[in-house]
Amino acid sequence: MSSNKRPGKEKTPSEILMGTIISVAFIIAGMALLTLSLKACADELPPRAHEYLPTVAAEMQSYWPTLPLPAWLAGQIEQETCPRPSSPKCWNPMTENINPKNNGEYGWGLGQLTNTNKYNNFKDVTEKYEGLKTWKWEARFDPAYQIRTMIYMDKSAYDSFTGKTELDKLKFSASAYNGGKGGVLNDKKYCAQIQGCDPFVWDNNVETHSLKSRTKLGGYSISALTINRDYVNNIETRLVKYIPYFPKNVSVLQTQQPLPQ
Repeated sequence: MSSNKRPGKEKTPSEILMGTIISVAFIIAGMALLTLSLKACADELPPRAHEYLPTVAAEMQSYWPTLPLPAWLAGQIEQETCPRPSSPKCWNPMTENINPKNNGEYGWGLGQLTNTNKYNNFKDVTEKYEGLKTWKWEARFDPAYQIRTMIYMDKSAYDSFTGKTELDKLKFSASAYNGGKGGVLNDKKYCAQIQGCDPFVWDNNVETHSLKSRTKLGGYSISALTINRDYVNNIETRLVKYIPYFPKNVSVLQTQQPLPQ
């Protein structure tokens, strides 16, 4: 009768103990490296982010607990407010931006909600969303309301678009936050008319097929199309540093099963 055991003497108790000690040492070293990695991510965050990330988490829990990728919202705030990490505007709810060359744009706060000569976004959101009906213009710099507004607008767009994956839907919603739902719907419709273009996929499909203007926007050095596409792509890049704070559902960034259509 043959044996599956290889010849050789069995390990002594001291050898087993030494192997266990080495294994534990490797585990401790791995945990230390993970801690250093998370610290490195924390160290590279804009200074004010530490102050407002707890509010981001609390507002998400109250108004969109099923957000597929929580770090997305933090990346979006950085995109809205941070020309550079050391900028005084970065993660600052008091940030204001005025562009008289584009219909008198006035944007403020962490989400840069923008009013123009043609449209009052503040009036729209405070009338439309239940959790914003008590928000007054005089309190427009309240960070909780600003974050809540972003969540309402992002979720409304996310729920209204059909995408192949959750990440596609997040990208559609970001494009809508920046350039309006109508613009996304027009681009998806245009994409559907082009052979080989999938209107349910953002990357290299709707992303690269658009009816948005390619001429420079008033007060900007680039076109509305470039602004919009950079907006979406920059959020995806910026959110990575916030994953240690919002580790839930990081798999959304990876290959995933298509959503039911």
